[in-house]
Amino acid sequence: MSSQNNYSNTSTKTMDPKKSISGRFIGASMLLSAFLLVLLAVLLLAPFTGTVFSAVNDTFTANVTISNSLPNITQINFNDTDSSNVNISLNANNNTNFIWCNATINDGNGCQDITLVNATFFHTTSAISSADSKILHYTNATCNLTGSGTVAIAFCGMSFEHEATNGTWNCTIWAKDGALATTWNSTSNSVNQLIALDVTEAAIHFGTMASGQSSATANTTNVTNQGNVKINLQVAGSGDMICTAQGQIGVNNISYNLSSGAYTTMSTNQLSTSLSSALAFGLTAEGNGAFAADEPATNLTYWTIHIPTGVRGECNNTITISALMA
Repeated sequence: MSSQNNYSNTSTKTMDPKKSISGRFIGASMLLSAFLLVLLAVLLLAPFTGTVFSAVNDTFTANVTISNSLPNITQINFNDTDSSNVNISLNANNNTNFIWCNATINDGNGCQDITLVNATFFHTTSAISSADSKILHYTNATCNLTGSGTVAIAFCGMSFEHEATNGTWNCTIWAKDGALATTWNSTSNSVNQLIALDVTEAAIHFGTMASGQSSATANTTNVTNQGNVKINLQVAGSGDMICTAQGQIGVNNISYNLSSGAYTTMSTNQLSTSLSSALAFGLTAEGNGAFAADEPATNLTYWTIHIPTGVRGECNNTITISALMA
């Protein structure tokens, strides 16, 4: 038998590589084109079909930084209670006189931005940094504030004692805002001289004396300087001492001095109805010379009397002691 080979007729086709790549490119291009057409259609139809990629409203943040406006003191008034802005007058007898130093302050951030105002009052013989004293230096650490808009008004009051030194005083006002920025301004005014005294005793009691008797020792009166300058004294009597039972004692039967003694040693300074020549009392104001800040400036005057014959009863007159600048 003869063997017979069976062969299958299989035909094999080999694809051209160039044609394969070209086909795939064409296919991808067609897909991309289709996608772009769909996207274009969606975008064109979005206004009519509803929002797809954005909301109807959107928001963004507005931001600005405001710099601090420095306060500015534009006006200062420095005066006493009469508000005339002329010389300042003080009061005697330890009364205080309220002094004002008021300021107008502008702040672009608003008057509420002013957080603190203080005032320093000082005599030209002192300095702004000196310690407080009744005669030369006062401080108000917390002035009162009011205002509206961008304008604040500071009220800086201070009670000056009677011994505050006369002459030129400075008022300096400092203002601070919420950002701790500070500003200052100053002005000056003059404090008048104050010549004043006070006699502690309401009367000189010579006691019970006999007709023809003279004082062996002197009675005293305390004279206190209640002003702000050194003082000397003048004295006068209202007239003769009128006695309730009989007679009168001549005004010149009373003698005075600035040192103690008996009537016989003091009789050269006899009282009269006219003010005497100045007595060199030389009493400085409180806080000056030998007197501490809170120590009254006080010194003594001395008085004696001679009783003439022919008088009886209680005898009285009025004695005036006047101060004049030494």
